[in-house]
Amino acid sequence: MEQFVYIAVGTGVGTGVGTGVGTGVGAGVVIDGTLHRGAHDMAGELGHTTVDADGVRCSCGNYGCLDLYTSSGAIVSDALAALERGEGSLIEKLVSERREDINIMTTQAMGQHVTRRRWKRRNVAYFVFLSPWLIGFVIWIGGPLVASIFLSLTQYDILTPPRWVGIDNYRQLFNDDLFWQALKVTMIYTFIGVPLMVLTSLGLAVLLNQRVLGLSVFRTIFYLPTVTTGVAAALLWVWLLQPDFGLINNMLWNIFGIRGPQWLYDENWVLPALVLKSLWGVGGPMLIYLAALQGVPTHLYEAAELDGANALRRFVHVSLPMITPVILFNLVMGIIASFQVFTDAQVMTKGGPNYASYFYVYYLYQNAFQFFRMGFASAQAWILFLIILVFTTITLRFSAFWVYYEGGRQGGRA
Repeated sequence: MEQFVYIAVGTGVGTGVGTGVGTGVGAGVVIDGTLHRGAHDMAGELGHTTVDADGVRCSCGNYGCLDLYTSSGAIVSDALAALERGEGSLIEKLVSERREDINIMTTQAMGQHVTRRRWKRRNVAYFVFLSPWLIGFVIWIGGPLVASIFLSLTQYDILTPPRWVGIDNYRQLFNDDLFWQALKVTMIYTFIGVPLMVLTSLGLAVLLNQRVLGLSVFRTIFYLPTVTTGVAAALLWVWLLQPDFGLINNMLWNIFGIRGPQWLYDENWVLPALVLKSLWGVGGPMLIYLAALQGVPTHLYEAAELDGANALRRFVHVSLPMITPVILFNLVMGIIASFQVFTDAQVMTKGGPNYASYFYVYYLYQNAFQFFRMGFASAQAWILFLIILVFTTITLRFSAFWVYYEGGRQGGRA
């Protein structure tokens, strides 16, 4: 028969006007794994910490617990008799032997209590400051997202209540020739425009990373178009690309003697014209590349130079690997933005000529706000989301083969 005396010492902290620390002590006898007299009778009121006593679980304090027990048969017998008589001499003896441990536990309990109070205050402050954004997200983003899922399965024209149609909107979408035309135009624009944006912005960043006179002026000039609003930039480019009196065609004729194309009025040239216009906004990616280039450790360049590497080799074997995470970031952001082109189509071409610049988001806009086919437009929006998700996922997957991370990891492999 296994039997021993179990002594539990629990420490708890209470907060009122001030903060107090109290230590409670309880005793009990365990026979064959059963706690016959509750050691937590006195200490258990202080908290809920759970401890093990040879398989017996006992509550004995909300911040700490000392496991004081003995399996000596004589002490068990004495303890049983002492407990029956209500005497606490054995408890006092064992507690006095562990007084130093109890004092340490009490000090730790006080520290843990202060830490928990600070943690609670910080959590309250965190949610208070976060609440304006959180409320705005739920009302203006999260709510409409959930609503659009429902509307994509209905026929809804704003004026009448939504009528459930299931997946009919998606079926109609895939059978619509304009859907495939809009998707084709957007894909061509993405596959041409995004690589050009990456290369152009990177090239400008490399040039603006050199030490030349008036460098800050050049950086400002190249970044300035980025702060121009989309409509203003689109109207400016309508004039630049005007076939008869536009600046670009005039320059082509006066300098090279070449008669320029019809640009926005020619279905073969409208997409190249819009891709050219998209390079107007390379200042943002250029600035990110510039920051990345300036963050490359100089000792890597010095080591490469000592090995005899010229400027081109230093760029290819030092600069490029070190900024590949930034290239990946700009590539992903460029893909996402290119699938959402709207302003240029709306202001410059209206999707023409002959649907040659009929971008996907412009197609979505027409169904939603011109034809009031809100359910159909919601289905378009979710198809667009899936397309962007697929392209982004593919890009991130393939980044494992060419993105280098400074910690000696490439593509997630050590």
